[in-house]
Amino acid sequence: NYLDRGIALCESLNRVSDHFRLYVFAFDESAYRILKELNIRNVTVVSEESILDDELRRIRQERSRSEYCWTCTPVIVEYVLDHYGVEACTYIDADMYFYSSPEFVFEEIKGKKCSASIIEHRFPNNITRSTNLRLHGKYCVEFNTFFNTEESRKILTWWKKKCFESCSMKLNEESFGDQKYLDEWEKRFGNIHEVENAGAGVAPWNLSDYRLEGKESNGIYLTYKGKQRVKLVFYHFQNLRFLDENTVNIGVYNEIGRKDRALINELYIYYVKRLVEIRKYLKNKYNLNFKAYENRKKGSKWKYTG
Repeated sequence: NYLDRGIALCESLNRVSDHFRLYVFAFDESAYRILKELNIRNVTVVSEESILDDELRRIRQERSRSEYCWTCTPVIVEYVLDHYGVEACTYIDADMYFYSSPEFVFEEIKGKKCSASIIEHRFPNNITRSTNLRLHGKYCVEFNTFFNTEESRKILTWWKKKCFESCSMKLNEESFGDQKYLDEWEKRFGNIHEVENAGAGVAPWNLSDYRLEGKESNGIYLTYKGKQRVKLVFYHFQNLRFLDENTVNIGVYNEIGRKDRALINELYIYYVKRLVEIRKYLKNKYNLNFKAYENRKKGSKWKYTG
């Protein structure tokens, strides 16, 4: 159910940069086969089977699909560092979309000579901030860079161990998926860089702090917290749900705070239209049918409705 978003992500990166290699981990045979056939530029497709060992196979049987996928986050970063000879690897989510090259974000990270980078949720300073921090953690798993160094590997190994212990989706626990563990990195390891560029990590949970300033030939510019001008690097389309083939709940208005409707339109109208086009293409060419989500009103869980 993320293949449409993943293809859109690949397209967006290819639109803004030629200097990258994206390793896509396909977690079912259909996604792997389709992505291999599409042969998207600058993309290497890796099968789920490539990362599996006995322990992960056991975890896959014991956890929900979401919890299992979260468990694999440090595993796939480790796999890239082990098998592709890269100096650094950055984890990104499939439901992100790039509006400008992240190259200057990497320059910021490399300039700090850190062991790993993290990115803050940047929850707005409203009545829900303390609750969000407690339940979901200060940092988001969405753009996390690791280097092929001993210090960076220590962090990755510790994170992997914790994810193997628990990637529970239940709120009020020590963990929330793979995410709350990031709050411990700075005190446990030090030399962690928190991304400063406010144009990276824009998402529904912090959108109320952003306003659309305008579009220029080289990208979209926003005003952050009413004073800082930033260039939009990527947006995280979290919680976007198709209710049927052409109806979408964008999830933005679930968050407290006044939103800039012009910014929402700029972000969501094109993205949703593109997802609909991709879905129609996949249905026509591969007979692939996406399943609609239905809210079960049980925390953050959803069920498929056929």
